Amino acid sequence: LGEGEKPVFSTLVRTARPEGRRLLGVLVPAATAQRKAGAPPFTLKVINEDRFAGGDFQFLNLTPLEFGVMFDGQKLKIEKFASLRFRPQRINEARNSPVMISFRGAPDSEWSILTRSTWRIRPTRKELCLLYWDERNRRPAFRGLTLFVEPESGS
Repeated sequence: LGEGEKPVFSTLVRTARPEGRRLLGVLVPAATAQRKAGAPPFTLKVINEDRFAGGDFQFLNLTPLEFGVMFDGQKLKIEKFASLRFRPQRINEARNSPVMISFRGAPDSEWSILTRSTWRIRPTRKELCLLYWDERNRRPAFRGLTLFVEPESGS
């Protein structure tokens, strides 16, 4: 910016927050085709942080695909455009657990593996797991965000 110039801000989305609640907002870019059709460039997904505690994994599916997750000995299914919060077993025990994320486009189609890894489970962090469509590579993708929290008393 030049001297004396003020930055220009645009309102991308708006939402109301009920008194006393902690919310986490995730700005989700619209698909290219939606933007070309005049849709807003972003939508807002809101997560109630009061229900998203240390040790939790919050999956947010931003696609029209189904995802299956095998994690901590459990099989999870995340429907299209849905979210799912998962609390692993033995949450107060810091440990590693294998994970596999798969996807499919139709209920009768075969599952395809998106990724396999090992995730760390700790009571002092919570994980936001975004499942989205990567337009550049034309396939589903995964991005994890770690949010650190204070340990609960007794942890």
